[in-house]
Amino acid sequence: GTPGDDNWLPPDWRTEIRVRTSGTKAGTVDKFYYEPITGRKFRSKNEVLYYLEHGTPKKKSVKTAENGDSHS
Repeated sequence: GTPGDDNWLPPDWRTEIRVRTSGTKAGTVDKFYYEPITGRKFRSKNEVLYYLEHGTPKKKSVKTAENGDSHS
């Protein structure tokens, strides 16, 4: 495919293109990806791929959620 093709995206996922109209980065194109079931918004292909692979969005700190059921 040509660059910018979204054929890697799962079916039903929605993309949105936004062009900045003001500020120092006016004219910059932002692309957002929307997950169809939850409506969750992703800012990059990498975030979407991570979400698809792990079933969870990328977080700054990963250590918090998984340790909820640890028994000492």
